[in-house]
Amino acid sequence: MNPAITLPKLSSKNPSHKEAIISVLGSRWPLSTKDIYSEIQRLSDANGFSYQATHKTIQQLVEEKIISKKGKNYELSQEWINRLKNFSTALSDKYSNKNNQEITPEFEGTIKWHFDDLSVFSLEMLKLITNIAKWNNSKECGVALLRHPWFPFNFKFIDFAVFIDMLKLTKGGYVVLQCDAPFDRWITKQYLGSGVTDVKLGVKELNLEHDILIFQDIIIQASFSEETRQLQDEVYSKVHDLGDLLQEFVFQRHAHKKVDIEVLITKNPALSKTMRDQLVEKYFGVKN
Repeated sequence: MNPAITLPKLSSKNPSHKEAIISVLGSRWPLSTKDIYSEIQRLSDANGFSYQATHKTIQQLVEEKIISKKGKNYELSQEWINRLKNFSTALSDKYSNKNNQEITPEFEGTIKWHFDDLSVFSLEMLKLITNIAKWNNSKECGVALLRHPWFPFNFKFIDFAVFIDMLKLTKGGYVVLQCDAPFDRWITKQYLGSGVTDVKLGVKELNLEHDILIFQDIIIQASFSEETRQLQDEVYSKVHDLGDLLQEFVFQRHAHKKVDIEVLITKNPALSKTMRDQLVEKYFGVKN
């Protein structure tokens, strides 16, 4: 029998029969109908359901593919768990970015975005850069001046595919990093291995007040609160590779730490080209 896992309750008082069964199977599984009924009766706020009603409700949940039968016992359906997880992730991402105006190929001027999650920020930047590459279909390389590379802390392997797709679509590019921590070096290897033209690490003279990324006709400026910078410095100094990153965040060591990131996204073809050309020549000696 599996160890207990606490599921969030939909209501604290008088739960429905279905909710009570799901809650029980979220704590221990697989269980027989008799075991499920006994567990429900133990709950002070979930008693009063008969054995016959429990059996009937279990069959309904099986038909609805919320729970599945394993021999004579029952457990939550993996298909339902996956649907719930995907919905939760999509909802979380949507709410994290709910106040940010959508950027389309036709946008003009400057748009301000705000983030309170480093992982959502990193992924939204990857998606934005990927979209810009698709919209313009340009061969121009981008350039970025960053304290640390943008990378999701709460990493999922699907995120790595987004990261690689972005690098493939952007066809090269140049990155200058102010810091030279272990995780900076690991991400630099991923950059260079995926097509980035060149990266310079530990350029202290940058002394950045905000990160700058210039790609095609877009200038992205990201400003991090002091608390956010401290969190970045702490994680990048401790993490040497993806395995270390997963350990840090699987165990939720930083989950309680709030961040504050303000992003200005400006469309200015003339200024972006001038800045890009000057920066690439200054740091890499390359004239476009």
